Amino acid sequence: MLHKQSQHAEAIRVFKSILEYLGNEPSYSRGITLHKVGQCFFDTGQIREAAKWYEAGLSVAERLDQSQLTTDRLKSTLYLSSAEIQVRDGAYGEAENSLSESLSFARNAGDITLIAVVQSQTASLKIEQGNPAEAIKLLRSSIIFFNQLDNANYKAVSLHQLGVAYTTLNQLDEAERCYREASELRERNNLYGGRNGAEASWYQLAIVSEKLGRVQDAVQWYEKVLSSCKVLGDLSHTAIVLTNLARLQQEQVDESGTCSNLNVARERAEEALEIAKTIDPEAIGVWKIYEALEGISLKQNRIEQAKAYKKRAIEATLSFSPQRYQLLYMAPLICSSVDALYNEEMQNALVAVLSQSDPQGEDLLSAIRQIWNGERDAGSLTEALSLFDSLFVILVLRGIANPNALKQFFSSLGNAA
Repeated sequence: MLHKQSQHAEAIRVFKSILEYLGNEPSYSRGITLHKVGQCFFDTGQIREAAKWYEAGLSVAERLDQSQLTTDRLKSTLYLSSAEIQVRDGAYGEAENSLSESLSFARNAGDITLIAVVQSQTASLKIEQGNPAEAIKLLRSSIIFFNQLDNANYKAVSLHQLGVAYTTLNQLDEAERCYREASELRERNNLYGGRNGAEASWYQLAIVSEKLGRVQDAVQWYEKVLSSCKVLGDLSHTAIVLTNLARLQQEQVDESGTCSNLNVARERAEEALEIAKTIDPEAIGVWKIYEALEGISLKQNRIEQAKAYKKRAIEATLSFSPQRYQLLYMAPLICSSVDALYNEEMQNALVAVLSQSDPQGEDLLSAIRQIWNGERDAGSLTEALSLFDSLFVILVLRGIANPNALKQFFSSLGNAA
């Protein structure tokens, strides 16, 4: 009950006490308890920590009697949870392998509910791989199955994921219908907190409202999520929602065209930043908090403060954001921009390539030309650039200062991706 109520810290303490009582001998009870600890960490955004506990659970499962159905069920559950992390990390090949293992063990155990859950998670992978149409087929099948079982929790999960698939296809009315149905199911069955609570559907309803241009509706949904997360003590999602509210509210204008919510937006973002000091910065997207504070500072004419926040946003993106992996695709252009420093012919060729790849990228081209002409001040070079273009410029500057360090950076990204 503690775990379901999202009282994660207390739940982890209880589960660890159980593990201490069970001792180090491998058992089904030990394996499933390790999994429960991992789930608690996952729900609070501590993804790397969750992965360690799942791995520990699999290690226990490998030492159990492999002929027992309970062992198959345990292995299926652990591989399924591992796949959820792998999908989130973009490690799709690993996720496919984990889901295949999970499905195989679920079939061995004869657990038709677990088979359907694996199918639902496979749909999430299909969405991430850019195949939402295939995901929709899988999810519709899962919904029919869970409806027959009268399993509200899993039906709501599948409805929610169906909403994600429709959102990906930009079929927003269908997406909203799915999220609302999932939300109503969860509320009716008192399913709150964690990855599969009503808050997850409210959050997606906020996103859909934004996309449909219903900003006030989006704010109301975010406020609803925020209120619940604070009651549950869910710091990770509290910070994420505060950041989204700060981003939205700094754009709201009154009838006179004035941004009247800037102080409120700043309070939201600063509260999120305080939370970021206590939990995993990657899980809550700390770079987005700095971006929001940069935008607010610019609107309040706090120029130096805005520059400082932009610098922190760049540093945090390079350290934590999944967006940094996109830089691997730009690595040849970034490294060539460094190599072209004293080669005019190469510079002309690069300008042509950059102009073709991004016809609107005049500000980035201007910054690169300034670098070739001797400018090295990162602040002035990135002042007019988007965050992603700023990353490009910063890495060019790093490469000029230390070419080997730039190569090591791309190598580390490649190994982690």
